[in-house]
Amino acid sequence: MENIEIAAILTEMADLLEIQGETNPFRIRAYRNAVYTVKESPDPLRKIVEEGGDLTELPAIGKDMASHITELVTEGRLSILDEVARDVPRSLVQLTRLPGVGPKKVRKLWDELDITTLDELAEAARAGRIAELEGFGKKSEEKILEAIERHKKRSGRFRLSSADELVQPLIEHMLEDPRVERLEVAGSYRRRQETVGDIDLLAIASDPGPVMERFTSYPQVRSVEKTGDTRGTVILASDLQVDLRILSAESYGSALVYFTGSKEHNIELRKRALARGLSVSEYGVFRLAEEDEEAEAADVAADAAGEGTEVATVTSTTGRELGERVAGRSEEDVYASVGLPWIAPELRTSRGEIDAADRDELPTLIESDDLRGDLQMHSTWSDGKNTIEEMLTACAAKGYEYVALTDHSQALAMTGGLDAKKLREQWREIEDVAARHPEIRLLRSQEVDILADGTLDTEDEMLEQLDLVVIAVHSRFDLPAERQTERMLKAIQHPLANIVAHPTGRIIGGTRRGDGAQRASTPTGPPGHRPDGGEETRREDRDQHGRPLDRRPGHHAVRGRAGTSRVAGAGRCSEYPAGGGASGRAHEGLIALKEILDPSDHHSRPAVLGLIVIATIVRLRFTFATELGNDEVYYWTYAAFPDWSHFDHPPMVGWVIQLFTLT
Repeated sequence: MENIEIAAILTEMADLLEIQGETNPFRIRAYRNAVYTVKESPDPLRKIVEEGGDLTELPAIGKDMASHITELVTEGRLSILDEVARDVPRSLVQLTRLPGVGPKKVRKLWDELDITTLDELAEAARAGRIAELEGFGKKSEEKILEAIERHKKRSGRFRLSSADELVQPLIEHMLEDPRVERLEVAGSYRRRQETVGDIDLLAIASDPGPVMERFTSYPQVRSVEKTGDTRGTVILASDLQVDLRILSAESYGSALVYFTGSKEHNIELRKRALARGLSVSEYGVFRLAEEDEEAEAADVAADAAGEGTEVATVTSTTGRELGERVAGRSEEDVYASVGLPWIAPELRTSRGEIDAADRDELPTLIESDDLRGDLQMHSTWSDGKNTIEEMLTACAAKGYEYVALTDHSQALAMTGGLDAKKLREQWREIEDVAARHPEIRLLRSQEVDILADGTLDTEDEMLEQLDLVVIAVHSRFDLPAERQTERMLKAIQHPLANIVAHPTGRIIGGTRRGDGAQRASTPTGPPGHRPDGGEETRREDRDQHGRPLDRRPGHHAVRGRAGTSRVAGAGRCSEYPAGGGASGRAHEGLIALKEILDPSDHHSRPAVLGLIVIATIVRLRFTFATELGNDEVYYWTYAAFPDWSHFDHPPMVGWVIQLFTLT
């Protein structure tokens, strides 16, 4: 079981506990924090388990959580989840994936309308029954229907990064068999589309039977849908469908072209082949007899009109005698047979690549080695986990010429956003760090919030001293289109703005089980959090700790100070989890005290917790107390003591909160 699958199941467990009405915030938070750790781990947790490693060495993984992860890896299931699911239908979790529908609302829908599925929810909304419930209303009902439609459109698809994590171990598993001579992933995955529906594996094998058996017996296979000598279909535990086709060497290249797609690209190839008296299918490129050309043209026309079947698209010569084989062993041969150079999979979109190839004007794809710098990076000054020194060192090692440090502005208080005072302090550190790294240029920058009225969150006096100004929307996503447009235009027209980050604010692929969907964990949250998805930031735009999720796409619209337009790619030198600034110092203090105090006695834990908080405040000289909200206290205390998943002393917790307030 891969990290993404472990994270998905732990997320589901936390969601079910919330729907069930679990009153202990620490227990739910234990799963949320574990999800974050699992998703951020650079190493597969299954390997740690297989090698007998200690999972409790990972942040926020206590003994209980380590045993849960071990059970998932070794057994493929979580027994405690099965127990909870006997009381709460697991299908209810899908309802929480809808914007504005949190666990409490899901529980209300279940209790009062007996709704357990998305279809039942849609039916009730169309009948007007949801608007009658307290806490919903007509507007909420309309939003739910819209959200369900969006969910249906993206359901069944996985983000490319998720597919990567699921597919790579399967490929490794298959290549361990020496009978597998070649193995490639085709389809939208090979074209590197943002989302994929299923996975097509194409193989050449010296002995297909045992290879197919190895495929269907892969440990993460939940069900075998189809199996034969040369073709099999399985569904993985993550719900991802994988098809394996074992092919002959003489037709491998043509099959790779076809199954890579896109369909529109393949149709254009077939038209070009037909003009040369050829037929292209997954079996190869063949010469057509004159009497077959008319039928072949009809096939191509039907496919282009969307009337042909997938089989007709693949086997264009079905029912007709094949002529001389012209090509098929390699993709290069297939394209050469129709007078074209090889076309990279990423370009096969039927957007002019055929004509460009014919004119020998195909673009050269940008690769990671081409990146010269990074123009959006967050450090521990806001919501990054690495220091400026660490990030600059890493970027220099990658050969970058420049980087821009773009920590958040003050409006995003939950990220430790920088006001003018902090920004000046950061500049002093930037100067010191830059002086130690003459090999790379460090630009002073900031990711400045675009406020609801279109003004920028940082004063012009400070913006003028930045090398680069990145502006972005992080709140009020629900403004009417006209007001949102006015907001963006006003911000873009600011004379000091250079880059609009994540301009669409889109969520690639949405949320689904296979992607380990993330949600805020409790109705409370850090400053600026609105559980109802209103004024500040919506729940679906936050991570499991209530912090905003990074919605930055791979490219940003850029405008230079001289007014020229260009595009900047974002090549990351570090990750961007939560935990910088004052919160980070609080965490360090708690971790240090954990080394001194032994909270193993369950009955003494409330007193120990009180001592920890008092000692931490003294240790940190009150530097962070006033900056933390209640939710932060819960989070950082639990981050240091993840095994306290059953702490059930609300009076003591309340006293701790009061202590923080008084200080």
